[in-house]
Amino acid sequence: MVREKVEERARGESERNNLEADLGNEVRDYIARLSSKKTKENEQLYKAEQRHQIMADQVAAMKSQMRTKYDQISALTAQVATLTKSIETLTTTITCLPVMQAAGG
Repeated sequence: MVREKVEERARGESERNNLEADLGNEVRDYIARLSSKKTKENEQLYKAEQRHQIMADQVAAMKSQMRTKYDQISALTAQVATLTKSIETLTTTITCLPVMQAAGG
């Protein structure tokens, strides 16, 4: 009778130990899955930040290029204005040349 109680108690402890081990394994697996998920989220966030930085760099480069083009257009506009003024002066000179020659000559 004592032997049966000892064996029964030993089986109960063994089952409890097995249940505790299974529960411990489940908790470890759950923690591992959470950790893996968090790592993946962090990787995705890092990649998104890298893409954002690349796009920001591209926008800055495009802005600089646009500024350069704007400056070039401004310089060309000034040159066209100067050329227009020179053409006007030349046209006036050519138009007045016969009158000036007749008066002086």
